Amino acid sequence: MHIRSKLDARHIMLFLTFAVLMSGLPYGVSAQDSALDIVMEDVQIHAILKENGTSIISFSANVTYTGLTTADSFDIRIDLRELIIQSSVVDGNNASTSIMPQSNYALIRVTPDSPFSSLTSHQVELKFVSDMLQESIGICDERNICLGTAIFYVRPINEFRDFTFKATLPQHGLLDTETSPLYPSPTQNYTDGTSMVFLWEVGQILPGQERVFIIKYGTPNFEPASVVADINIIPFILLAVVSGAVIVIIAQKLPGMIRTARVPRALRDQGMTEHEEQIIQLLSRKGGSCSQRDIYDDLGMSQSLASMVLTGLEQRGVVRRFRDGRENVIHLIDE
Repeated sequence: MHIRSKLDARHIMLFLTFAVLMSGLPYGVSAQDSALDIVMEDVQIHAILKENGTSIISFSANVTYTGLTTADSFDIRIDLRELIIQSSVVDGNNASTSIMPQSNYALIRVTPDSPFSSLTSHQVELKFVSDMLQESIGICDERNICLGTAIFYVRPINEFRDFTFKATLPQHGLLDTETSPLYPSPTQNYTDGTSMVFLWEVGQILPGQERVFIIKYGTPNFEPASVVADINIIPFILLAVVSGAVIVIIAQKLPGMIRTARVPRALRDQGMTEHEEQIIQLLSRKGGSCSQRDIYDDLGMSQSLASMVLTGLEQRGVVRRFRDGRENVIHLIDE
């Protein structure tokens, strides 16, 4: 009996040792697990907003590794769900990268050609593109200017010191003067001749802290027509253009008229945007209430755009948001 007890105790110890070893294996990646002993100084992010909705984003920083051993790689959190790496350079040499998508952001794992030694600093430069930074609000006014917004979140997993965010608007883009076009107020702004540039400076951002930068702007929705040499065919071209424009306007407005007919009658006269109509129709289909996550998933909206549209609807008394545990529940108000 005494021998068997010793064997049982030995088996238990072996099992516990195995469990501890297995718990250290990388079954999943989280922002907390990926945070090494790293400090990033002189962090600069520059987002160039293109007319087609794509954004070219560059990241640079002086990375200091403060760990006691060597580090083969390190992670950078970028709060965009989708992005494509174009280049990655560490100390002037190409570095390999991999993207680890998370629920609402991405971790970029950078692996330099040689490991980082303790208490060494390295210059890191990344360049990537994303279609998720810019959002079309879906409104074009009488000046033929279409409104859009760019919302960029920063939630580092390592300390940022001397952080700068710079945004270059699409060519010939204008700020949306009817609402608050910039948040927070930029440190400075200028123009490069064709585009407006805004710059924000933050002294320090600690791990887990959040900063958000919002720009509301308008871009032209037309291109100048070419001059026709033969004056005799100008009337026919003008007639064709006018006829085509009428057909296009009817084709564009018909789906909206159909959607509006399905919206509750009490909400038809409030001048809703396309995104607002989509949210209200979804709430109507779900019996008047649904979670905010359902709006992201069912309509394919980013969290930032959905939150902005819901805030506008809530301010106008169309919907109300309630907290249910860790979820926001959206309720359509019947008048």
